[in-house]
Amino acid sequence: MMLRVVVIGLVALSAGVPARSIFPPDAGTITGIVLDDQGKPLAGVRVSTLRNHIIGSLGFGRGSLSAPVTTARANTDAQGRYRLVGLRPSHYQLRLERSGHATRYWLHHRVHAGETVEVPRMRYHRGTVVRGTVTLRGHPVPGARVHVRACSFPNLVRFVMGESVTTDAHGAFALPVRLPPGHFRFEATRLHRNPLRQIPEMQGSARVIDLRDGVVEVALELAPNG
Repeated sequence: MMLRVVVIGLVALSAGVPARSIFPPDAGTITGIVLDDQGKPLAGVRVSTLRNHIIGSLGFGRGSLSAPVTTARANTDAQGRYRLVGLRPSHYQLRLERSGHATRYWLHHRVHAGETVEVPRMRYHRGTVVRGTVTLRGHPVPGARVHVRACSFPNLVRFVMGESVTTDAHGAFALPVRLPPGHFRFEATRLHRNPLRQIPEMQGSARVIDLRDGVVEVALELAPNG
């Protein structure tokens, strides 16, 4: 009896009976190509879907925070192409990740029922390694907090989350991730306990830097306040 069932199933498939899809009938698709900084196809990039809003320290963005989306992931092939399938109709953003590269986010991809969205080719830069020092009157400041924020969003399609690190015993810091090209605000702060006041005072320093691929050394000098 078991053998007969198997044979019937094989006959049905060979006769062209369509197999049942694991995706809902209104599912959509996002596809595209990722290029390196030279404009050549880039393999091995992990592309995944997220809700279409900016989260974390930036705290703003388009799209509903509660809009349901489908979580999908795919790696680019030798031609740099990826394909995300089974997506419910919604607004999406894409996250790009690859070893040795800055994580990138691309906003505002609308998927309609049964639609295939072809995303324009995306050039994926390696990004910048950032390290530096925080000083006060020329002396290293251990335990200072360094905050980094993106201050420009070209075409409203990409952004970077805020990053924060603390200086070591020598007043040095290094960001744990690469930053993509763009303008960034670097701000160093520390609480300073003034013996003449009851409340600790905040000392700070800020710089806006235009980053490109490579390695950047950032020097931040805290402003004296007494």
